[in-house]
Amino acid sequence: MTDYPAQGEKSAHLEIRVGDHFPTHLHLKDGTHLYEPPSIEGYLDRIKTVAPARQSTYLTTHDGLLFTLSPAHSHPPHPPSSIPPPPTDSEHGDFYLSLRNQEIRRGAAQIGSAHGVMDLRSVLVVRRAFHVEPHIQEHVESSQQAPWEEGGDEPVEMESEDVHDTGGEDGLSILGGDRLHKRVRRCFEIVTDTGRIIRYEAYSAKVAIEWIERLRALVRYWKKRHFIDTRQEMDVVHFALNRPRITPHRRWHEEDKLVPPEPPPDPNTVLPYISSMYHWCVMEGCRPITKTGRLYARRGIRGMYKLTQLFLVCGHLLQYDVKAGRVHHHRRGPVVNLLDAYTVSGVFAAQSLPLGQYDPNAPPTARRYQDGLECDDLEEDLLFIVYYFPHSVGAGQKAGTHATIPNLSAARKMLVFRTRSRVERDVWCWALNAEIEKVTRAAREREEKLRHAGDPVTT
Repeated sequence: MTDYPAQGEKSAHLEIRVGDHFPTHLHLKDGTHLYEPPSIEGYLDRIKTVAPARQSTYLTTHDGLLFTLSPAHSHPPHPPSSIPPPPTDSEHGDFYLSLRNQEIRRGAAQIGSAHGVMDLRSVLVVRRAFHVEPHIQEHVESSQQAPWEEGGDEPVEMESEDVHDTGGEDGLSILGGDRLHKRVRRCFEIVTDTGRIIRYEAYSAKVAIEWIERLRALVRYWKKRHFIDTRQEMDVVHFALNRPRITPHRRWHEEDKLVPPEPPPDPNTVLPYISSMYHWCVMEGCRPITKTGRLYARRGIRGMYKLTQLFLVCGHLLQYDVKAGRVHHHRRGPVVNLLDAYTVSGVFAAQSLPLGQYDPNAPPTARRYQDGLECDDLEEDLLFIVYYFPHSVGAGQKAGTHATIPNLSAARKMLVFRTRSRVERDVWCWALNAEIEKVTRAAREREEKLRHAGDPVTT
């Protein structure tokens, strides 16, 4: 059946796409393929210049972010010997699916227990320690870049004593000699783009070298991942929304002559990378982090917008403060349970603000962000509000837990967010609505009670 549009109206454009999952590889300009490196996690000692000089900590990486946890709440993986052998061939699928779901829940628990996070894009150098006394700051150039970041070959230096280091205090006793020097061989340093130096000590020298190699690969991949995602987001605005670029593209070929400009925007253009923005992992929960990104959040309905790192994890929202000049960000506010929550965006969200804070006649302002993203969307196209009922963490979502059904007149709290572009706002609202739907459908009995909570009382 064909739906013919009325005169003067444009026909609807329908695309049927394959349910792609979160992209795990990149196509670089030189034709090479870069695949997402495996994450790394483990127990380390943070070496500081102030007391306590040594602090036990647990580090883990998820989606290009380095989380810091207390060893008491680290949720480490099970030892290989504790994993039961797979059952018969007919049940292999269910067995491995169960293991994968356990790993997703474990990763989500780590994120919920973390007290600090660092974006790997702010890492400039990962190296072995070479000073006996740890330094906390060094001068860095804004254009400085490590050779390994562009795929250069910079192997980690290894000596014979590193191979024979068995780890722990016993390993130091076996090696003999200067114990302080041996401990420095077990240390590695993370140098950030602000010049901050963070030193960690691993169990052995070989473990420290593994941390260096893994972190270098992760830093390289996620810097390029964010760069490509930003360019694709601006392409969506240009082609799909029929909007001109703020900074026009000028292309040059080998003879430095200006080539013809790119074709004009066409709303009917098929953009294959939209599937990577609206990926299927949000629907199926294939990763510990459903969605994360930087946006602006208000401290109350009348507060000022502050840059924050927002996480959507297993039906909960977590926020971390992002402050200028700092690379290690701390938790902000309580964890928000999305049970009984809903979102409002666009004009409805703008009209929910106090009188005088929204001007519908204000002209759009062009903005350029640090990662290169450019947009000139209206204020109303950047806002969305999450209304939620203050349930406890995990209430109504975990087996054996219950959550009260709020009255229809019960007051809800609100979180006001402003994204950097309209495309980001749309993706966030889609992910939040999908997560709220999953949380609601997970408790069928409660959903049925909530559905009939407002029915007339019969006498």
